[in-house]
Amino acid sequence: MKKLPSIIAIIALFFNACTNQNNELQVGGLYLLENEDGTYMVSKILALDYDAVHLRPYKEIYASKPNDISSDTLNFMIGHIPLDRQGFLADKPIIIKVEAVKESELEGYKIYLDAMNGK
Repeated sequence: MKKLPSIIAIIALFFNACTNQNNELQVGGLYLLENEDGTYMVSKILALDYDAVHLRPYKEIYASKPNDISSDTLNFMIGHIPLDRQGFLADKPIIIKVEAVKESELEGYKIYLDAMNGK
């Protein structure tokens, strides 16, 4: 029975890590991802769920980190792509800023949800 407090502490740490993980990423966040050649691309988080990040990646490639950009001036590659949360975090995304997610940006995400729900 002496191990019970240790087990409870480990479980609490696990749930705390999950909670902190959720706070690391922000819906509407524009994130820089560094390519192997040192250039950068931008993705916007459209939605988050427990294990996935729902992104809109953009076509523009930057030779250095841009200071300020707007998704209104970018051209997207694909409207929506779900990506494993841990995989996204492993790429060490750098947040530039947070914007509102427009209804028009969610079209692909809604199609994904319908497909996942068997509609």
